[in-house]
Formats: sequence, structure tokens, C-alpha cells
Amino acid sequence: MPLTPAQRSATAKYTAKAYDRIELKVLKGNKEIIQSYCNERGLSVNGLINSLLRERLAADGVEMITREPNEE
Repeated sequence: MPLTPAQRSATAKYTAKAYDRIELKVLKGNKEIIQSYCNERGLSVNGLINSLLRERLAADGVEMITREPNEE
């Protein structure tokens, strides 16, 4: 069932309040490779990137802010 305009607006408002955006650039062709990798493993690209960042930063002693998947 499609979202109503009010639902889209509420989602956009929450997203703007709760999340920062970072643009990621990859060499041509890598986008499809990354998407295929994620699809084969049931991951989202965003989830993969966040997971890799958490691991790398934690290895250097830096903790990212995290929340539970259903926490609002």
C-alpha cells in the first residue's frame, strides 16, 4: 500500500532529525559489485558501510553512536 503524503512527510521529518548524511563516491563499476555483494548476503549497502566503519573505528579505540534497530 503506498504511503500517504502525510506519512512521507513524517518519515522525511524523522529522518532529517535522526540521521546525518554522508556522500560516498566509488569508482565506476564498484557500485554494482557492492550492491551484488550485499544482495547475496541479505545486507543493505548502508548497513554494510556502517558495520565496516564501526569495526574499523572500534579497532582504533573509537566508538560510534549506535541504537537498536527498532529503537526510535
